[in-house]
Amino acid sequence: MPVRTATNSRSRLVALFAVVVAYLLLFGPIEHAWGSVALATSAVPIIVAGLLLGLRAGIGVALLSVPVNAALFHLVEAADWGMAIEQAAVRA
Repeated sequence: MPVRTATNSRSRLVALFAVVVAYLLLFGPIEHAWGSVALATSAVPIIVAGLLLGLRAGIGVALLSVPVNAALFHLVEAADWGMAIEQAAVRA
């Protein structure tokens, strides 16, 4: 089993941070192009957090993604939050 060092952990956090920033920056254009299906892209930071930092980090990012996505949909003036979830589930 590989030993986790401070540098290794720091690299993982930097990689996760880069993915989250990319998600936040690309959410608007993706939502504009695909509509509420953009909600499905929130799985990317969750999966990366789980892979790089473990199950607890993945669950934590998943829990944080709910209010973050609500705020993002509000910022891009998307349709009703509940309707966005239903449409994303149907299209995915």
